[in-house]
Amino acid sequence: MSSSTSRGRYHAKQSVHSYNNLKDARREAQDYDSEATRSEISRVFRERFGGDPRVWQLDVTEALLLGLDSIVIAGTGSGKTMPFMMPLLLDERKKILVLSPLKVLQEEQVSDIHVHFRFESSFLDKGAKI
Repeated sequence: MSSSTSRGRYHAKQSVHSYNNLKDARREAQDYDSEATRSEISRVFRERFGGDPRVWQLDVTEALLLGLDSIVIAGTGSGKTMPFMMPLLLDERKKILVLSPLKVLQEEQVSDIHVHFRFESSFLDKGAKI
């Protein structure tokens, strides 16, 4: 058996485990409507971005809303930041802290947050006075 086959099986097993955690969290949540939440996130997402969120983005967003720890591993440009931002679409009083390793990424993300989410945003770099 090749190492890529065993990694694929491991990933599939972890995926099933993650989705079982999400199902359990939905069931245990008080006054929570998964379908309504996903529908509202999708509606606002379409308004702001002109398209539909990916199903996995909704899954991760829902996991975060339900208090589950989440890690997203995906390629550059795949939209992995969005699930961490989408809870803001439901409640603009929420705040988010985005950590980026490069100043150019910080500037890009601040601009994207302002344009697409319509939230005030800024970044701090090593020269900032707090």
